Amino acid sequence: MLLFIEYDVNSDGEIELIALINAVEEDDQDADGEAWLAWRATHDDGGMGCVGVSATDLEAMEST
Repeated sequence: MLLFIEYDVNSDGEIELIALINAVEEDDQDADGEAWLAWRATHDDGGMGCVGVSATDLEAMEST
């Protein structure tokens, strides 16, 4: 499972959380999330406002 964070930056420069997305790779075809990010880049914003959470950081988040 991969975690992606969707965000926006308002006119004051503040970051607003839009969504947390749990992406599960299909048949182990996208273990690092590159295909999902490529799909996300096809959106109007070109994929801006989306970042993946590394496996290490996700593990730390889940353990706290």
